[in-house]
This record gives sequence, C-alpha cells and structure tokens, in this order.
Amino acid sequence: MNRHFAIFILVCTATLFISGCTKNILVSKNGERYFLATKQDGLKKMLCDSGDMTAILQGSQLGKPLEDQLYANICAATINKEKTLELLGSMTKEERERLKFSFQKNGYDVNYILC
Repeated sequence: MNRHFAIFILVCTATLFISGCTKNILVSKNGERYFLATKQDGLKKMLCDSGDMTAILQGSQLGKPLEDQLYANICAATINKEKTLELLGSMTKEERERLKFSFQKNGYDVNYILC
C-alpha cells in the first residue's frame, strides 16, 4: 500500500511540475474568503474599496515596484487571473512571508494553496 501511495504522490508532483503550477493565496476576513487571483467582486470590495490592500502593501515592505504591481493586478477594474497568478508565482518565499504577515497584521487569515 505504501508503494501505491508513493507512486500516486510522484505522479501528482510530476503533473504539477509539468503544468507550470504557480502559487495562489487565499485570504479571509469576517467570514469572507477569496483567492487573490480571482475575478470575484467581493475580493475587490473586501481589499480595495475598504483601503485594506493599501495598508497591507505598505506594511509588507515589498518595495514600491512589487507593491504597485500587486495593487494594480488585484484592484484593477478587470482582474487578469493569469497575470496575477504569474506575479504571485514570481515572488520569493521571503516576499510571500512578508505579504502573509502583513495580511495577518491587518486582521486577515491567510493560507497558501497549491493549484
């Protein structure tokens, strides 16, 4: 049985690697949950219209160019899911940790989700 599980894990890992999987981030606050790379209006209302995204990015200390790109991708009138996923996937582990910590400082729960 362990051999079958190992083969299953190997196949899943290979599939994700071949498909070019990127990381997405799930954020939640007050019972609402959204992936950052989503086209749902609720995300924009929760993060952008409230002003939370500005505070989160300022607290993240990611540097102005990356902060501006994240804001533009997440708070745009028309969200481009692929571009947002690409941007999130290009971030280093340290950058993702700083972003996660800043979300948490602003009252959000954060989970990384592999696609």
